[in-house]
Amino acid sequence: MVFFAPAEAFIEEKATGLSGIEYDLMQDFVAFLRRQYGLDISISFQKIESFSDLYQRAKVGPSGAFFISSFSITPERQKEVRFSPPYMPDIEVLISSLNLPLVKDTAAFVRAFGKARGVAVPNSTYAQNLLALRRNYLPGLKIEYVKEYQDIRQRISEQDNYFSFSQLEDYLLNTRRGLRLRRQNVFKINKIGRGIIYSLRSDWEEPIQAYFARPEVEDFIRKTVEKYFGPEESQFIWKIAQDKALITQEIQLLTKEREIQTEQLQAQNQQISRQNQFILYGLAGLLGVGLVSVFMFYLYWIKQKNNRMLLHKNREIEEQKAELMLLNKALTAQNEEIEKQKALIQSAHQHLSKANKKLTDSILTARTIQQALLPFEARLRRVAADFFLIFQPKDIVSGDFVWVGQVGQKRIVSVIDCTGHGVPGVL
Repeated sequence: MVFFAPAEAFIEEKATGLSGIEYDLMQDFVAFLRRQYGLDISISFQKIESFSDLYQRAKVGPSGAFFISSFSITPERQKEVRFSPPYMPDIEVLISSLNLPLVKDTAAFVRAFGKARGVAVPNSTYAQNLLALRRNYLPGLKIEYVKEYQDIRQRISEQDNYFSFSQLEDYLLNTRRGLRLRRQNVFKINKIGRGIIYSLRSDWEEPIQAYFARPEVEDFIRKTVEKYFGPEESQFIWKIAQDKALITQEIQLLTKEREIQTEQLQAQNQQISRQNQFILYGLAGLLGVGLVSVFMFYLYWIKQKNNRMLLHKNREIEEQKAELMLLNKALTAQNEEIEKQKALIQSAHQHLSKANKKLTDSILTARTIQQALLPFEARLRRVAADFFLIFQPKDIVSGDFVWVGQVGQKRIVSVIDCTGHGVPGVL
């Protein structure tokens, strides 16, 4: 059984399950037991909510259990629990809110941090270090306790006038992430190292020592630490831990911080450049949208104009249609009137034709009568041997006619004006 309290990069819960440096170490230790001792064992993990409760359980816990949460090996703890050999360096630095000034010695620290508050996890080395500062330098120091280490970083980063301790690799990792933390140049602590806890009564002493004594385990640990902290931070932690000179350590720390600041500035410049590009693209997009909007508005205006023209044309067509309908009605009425007039004319024509026929028949009758009265050539020769007669009626019947006759020895020649012609049988 392995009991743990979450510690970032060492043992933490994720959507895919547990992960971290100490989780990988325990899995590799189980694999070592199978190879070396032929033990077919499985390992289970149980979460304890707080670091303080985890350590209290470690002091009285079952002999076969392990306890992991990035524990620092200290002489005081070695009296209460048993540790594995240190698997990585353990350097703690003093960190503070950005509003607190950077101090270079203890006198400046006392002046600047007199009203500041400490923050720590109960039973942690951070809490022990703050208590030591209160005993030796800040008698009035107020310490606030939180549940997890990440709460310490959060409070210092977001609020003014707070300070605490932090493991060096944790400080570098969170500074690179952009947390607002300031490392102070005082009270840096080089500890024995980081280790895995098991009970003083545990039977795991010999296998644990055998596991960490293997040459290949050091390479495994280095690669595991690089996996979670990155190769640069991992190499830097071992390098600065090997250099025991405080001045050299401080120079290396300052150089590392300057590198991180340079990287952050470059990242900020890249972000600003990307933001500027985004703004330019946004402006170009807005311009494009504006042009499209203007073009669409122009098309809409043209469409409205055409619609108005079409509406006007439709009105004209409707008016013309109405006029044509009126004209059509008038033409229809005229046609009907013409048809009526035509019928009247045809009726009159028929009437006139009948009247004309009657008149013609009467005239022809009159002509017959008139011709009967006219002297024929034989009659004329009896009256006169030498004669000529010109008789040319204007139409069918002449209004005048001649008559020749002989009574006794007298010859009668008459030129007669005739009336009554046109009336049937009357001259």
